[in-house]
This record gives sequence, structure tokens and C-alpha cells, in this order.
Amino acid sequence: MGTVFWVGSLVILKWGYNPAEVFVCMCTVFTAIMGAGGATANIPSFAKAKLSASKIFEIVDEVSTLDVRQGHFQAL
Repeated sequence: MGTVFWVGSLVILKWGYNPAEVFVCMCTVFTAIMGAGGATANIPSFAKAKLSASKIFEIVDEVSTLDVRQGHFQAL
């Protein structure tokens, strides 16, 4: 984090950028990095959700032995 402020001060002093714009840019970068870090923390949950969804779709796609038109179960 200190490196970012050091580079920001170089950008302001050597290239003459507006300090307010550099500060906004640094805040934007920090916010994006924190958001990416929060998203990567959920990767194991995504894998678990995908596995459980595949199990649910197996059950949903299963052929039913119940014939609702006849009002009773069909023989297998």
C-alpha cells in the first residue's frame, strides 16, 4: 500500500498530474482490488453450488413412473 502512495507521489511530482485525480484513481484501484478479493473468497462456494445443482437436475430430469392421467402408478 505504501508503494502505491509512493508511485502516486511520483506521478504528481514528475508528470504534473492533479493530486485529486491521482487520489481518486488510487481509491478506485483499492476498491476494485478489495472487490476482487471478496469475490475470490466465494470460489469454493461456487463449486459446491454447481455440484449440488447437477444433483438436483438429475432428480428433475428423471423419468416419472407416475401417470397423472390414470390416477395410479405405472408398473416398471
